Amino acid sequence: MLKLRSSAVVTLALWAGSATAGPFVAATPTITSSEYEDLKNAYGYAVSAGYQLDQLPLFVEGEYYDSGKLKAKDSDPQVDNLSLQYDGFQVFAGGSGRLGGESRAWLKGGYYSFDGKLKADSLGGAPFASSDKTSGFSLGVGIDWMFSHWLGARFEIETPFKAKSLPGLSNDEKKQLSIIRLGLVWRPAMGADRRPAAPAVSAYTPPAPTLAAAPTATVAGIFKPGDEALARPGSMLRASPLASAEIVQALTPSPLLKLENNIVNATGSWWFVSSDIERGWLHADELVKP
Repeated sequence: MLKLRSSAVVTLALWAGSATAGPFVAATPTITSSEYEDLKNAYGYAVSAGYQLDQLPLFVEGEYYDSGKLKAKDSDPQVDNLSLQYDGFQVFAGGSGRLGGESRAWLKGGYYSFDGKLKADSLGGAPFASSDKTSGFSLGVGIDWMFSHWLGARFEIETPFKAKSLPGLSNDEKKQLSIIRLGLVWRPAMGADRRPAAPAVSAYTPPAPTLAAAPTATVAGIFKPGDEALARPGSMLRASPLASAEIVQALTPSPLLKLENNIVNATGSWWFVSSDIERGWLHADELVKP
């Protein structure tokens, strides 16, 4: 009989990091065996759906299961085609973790509720059928091995404990079932790329060029048109506001000058000045207050 004895697989399901959140669906053929040695294995199916929680390595799952017929071995001539069958639902909660990429291992525990059916074509010369509800604790462990973002193979071992082995005949006879599942799992939330989206990149807008201020008729400073000033010793009065312009007069000593107009050009700030003697241009650096 197949039993859950693999502590290594259980440990594997617990140590791995959190799996990707989202829903999943699985459809798997099953092989079911009973502790009764005179019952052959049965071939059935199971379908399940669940949801992997976000942020936590936990999931919930619901399952419909049909064992198929566990047929008795031909050992009693009084019994013809005796078979035992279970079908019903299981609900689970469990922990899961990644194995690499989107693949995961998991361990789950939950509750099962099955209809047990015992049938025979002939039992003591007459057809026989009985049925009964059976329920209890179920344990499962398995792996979803993803070969794409959204589709993978599921391998699972489930063990419903204390299932009624003679439904309708005895309430005391209970045996453990062992279920092997191997099929496909679909995890549609992984169909899209779940990597963090790259931050949006704004279109580059080059900064507007900074234009030099156009020369103005006056500039803020210690002087304004109409003020009076003196020229520093050695200042040259020029015919135009250029350092290379013709020298009109060397202002040594400087008369009292009236500031009439100011302009700014590539060589600096210039004032047009006048006195009782001359008129011309002086650089602003050559002026001082009287």
